[in-house]
Amino acid sequence: MNRLYKILVLSLVCFSSSQIIVEAQRRADHSDFVKAEPIINIRRFYDHRAVIHKNGIAIQSIQLANSAKFTYERVLNKKIAIGVNSSVQFAGKEKGTLKNDFFVKYFLTFRAPIGLYLYSSHGVASVKNHDFIYRKEINPYGETPIANNKNPLVVERTASFSTYIGTLGFGFQNVTGIKRNIIIDFGLGYQFFNTPNEYKKGYNLKGTSYNVFDTNQRILGPLSPFQARLGLGYMF
Repeated sequence: MNRLYKILVLSLVCFSSSQIIVEAQRRADHSDFVKAEPIINIRRFYDHRAVIHKNGIAIQSIQLANSAKFTYERVLNKKIAIGVNSSVQFAGKEKGTLKNDFFVKYFLTFRAPIGLYLYSSHGVASVKNHDFIYRKEINPYGETPIANNKNPLVVERTASFSTYIGTLGFGFQNVTGIKRNIIIDFGLGYQFFNTPNEYKKGYNLKGTSYNVFDTNQRILGPLSPFQARLGLGYMF
């Protein structure tokens, strides 16, 4: 009887021990599963979980027809990235124009440098050979001035000057590729600048006054109010 009792007790101890080992192994497996890194799907257009790079360089491809614009960007935290733009106009009437500015991006979705963002930049432009337009003012009686070769209604005045420039806009940026280091950045914005007062006062040409001033912001010019960006670059 004693022998049977000992066998029964030993069996219970072995069974309890095996249950404890199984439970410990289950908890260990569950803990490993919880702590495992997420599987990154490199075929997705974006996956912000994989981005670890903080520095990026890019070129704005939309403007390559008449200018070269380069960008450096640094991620500060999950919502903010800062950087600088530098561009030079190498074709067109305003060839030689230089623009340098500092910008801030605030990301509304995902985390920097991926997602929808708001954008603001401020800097300086050295403008070359820009044509301001001047028109005759209609007289108090509403009569339109008569145009002729010696007395045109509209004239242009070419000017070179330095001025403040700024931009407000929005965009979407993605970092893709197997190593998540290929930048694709698209944005739209509105550019504004200060026209020197000496050009806004009007223009007197051969004794004729032209008092209606037009900044002549051509869409493809460096002072265009409409700004579109398509940046392609590399993060490191």
